[in-house]
Order: sequence, then structure tokens, then C-alpha cells
Amino acid sequence: MGVGSLVDVSLAEARQKASEARRQRAEGIDPIEARATQRALRGAAVMTFDQCCDGYVAAHRAGWSTDHERVWKASIRDYVTPVFGKFLARAIDTALVLKVLEPIWTTKHETARRLRARIESVLDWARARGHRDGENPARWKGHLSELLPKSTDVHSVKHHAAMPYGEVPALVAKLRARDDRDARALELLILTVARVGAVVKARAEEFDLASGLWTIPASRMKRRGKRKVRPFRSLAGQLIVMFC
Repeated sequence: MGVGSLVDVSLAEARQKASEARRQRAEGIDPIEARATQRALRGAAVMTFDQCCDGYVAAHRAGWSTDHERVWKASIRDYVTPVFGKFLARAIDTALVLKVLEPIWTTKHETARRLRARIESVLDWARARGHRDGENPARWKGHLSELLPKSTDVHSVKHHAAMPYGEVPALVAKLRARDDRDARALELLILTVARVGAVVKARAEEFDLASGLWTIPASRMKRRGKRKVRPFRSLAGQLIVMFC
């Protein structure tokens, strides 16, 4: 495989290109075919996986909370970008997807499970935009389901320990005997059944003292699946007045 004319390519550049070609070979990619594909597509509207990821996020962030977008992008940045983020979207295949997922499928299964779905979504977006064609290599049913262990085989849910409900009144009585913000926060958490993050990050302007209404903005709500995130309202009566 030639790497260019001696007149145009320095020795350092030639070594760099040779090293990149060897890396592609090690990953099962034919560097000559990859180069031919890039030349054929030069000038066409093609995007890398990371660029497609940015496009997907931009198209969907209106329905996402700030935390959901941050976690979503961080997982791609930490696990996918180092492996094939700079590859053209049309070059992503099953081997590359498995290279991301297999190392963490059993050790960080929940992360890997969500990551697979995110890769699939980005590649679906890329196909709809004309940046790739063919089947989605991150599809689970009938594809990766045959190559990776099922979730039930590698991951068991471990719930946090819960206080017996009969002991809760005594705890609340102890909390009300204290005059500090931590006690008020825990009492608010108990009576509203909100998430810890919602209580910890609560702001005074979220509380309507007259009606005893606490409105958590959509930007701080946890996203579930593809459903639109909406504000959450909770009645806590006199506790809200004490909390504020």
C-alpha cells in the first residue's frame, strides 16, 4: 500500500500513515478499501460517528433534561469516541460495536445496555440522514442478542435497603425535633417521595407557600425512555413552609 509521493509526504508522515494502516488491519479493516471508500466519498455529505452523535443530540435535546443530556453525551465520549468516534458513520460495523460493548457487558452491564441503545439511535439517525445504509450493527433483537449474554444472565437488580414502614413515624418525629436543613430535606423526601437529587437541588422559587405546592422543573426531572419530560408537582402542605 503506497502512502504518497516522496515529494509530498515526509518520512514522519509516511510512518504515521503506515502506523494507522497497521492499526486498521489489527481491527479487521482493510486500509486500502477504507481509503478507496473515503476517496469515493470525498466532497459528499458524510459524517463521522461523533458528528452524527452531535446531530442526534441537537435534534432531541428539546425533550431532554440537562442531566439526561450530560449523562448521554458523557457515555459516548468515554466509551465510544476512543474506539470509533472518528470513523465515518457508514464504516461502523458489528465488530466495532462489540469492541465497545464486550469489555463492559458483564462488569458494567447497565452502562453497557444503555450505551448499546444510544449507539443504535445515533446510527439510525445517520441512516435517516443519508450518512450510512444497511442494517444497524447495534440492533439488539435478532443480532447482538445472539452475540452477547442476556441481561438476566449477567445482571441482577439490588435495591437499596428500606426502613419498615411502621418505623417511619418515629423517624419523622425525630426529624421534626431537629432544627436543621438536613432534617427538613429528609422529611421533604419522605413526604413527597421525590428523588434525592430533586430535594438536594431544590430552589426557593420552586415552592408556592400559599398553596403548599412544589413544582420541580422538567430540566431536573429524570427521563424515562422516549417519553417527553414534564414538570412534576407535589403537595407537601405545612412541610414546604417549614422547609423554605
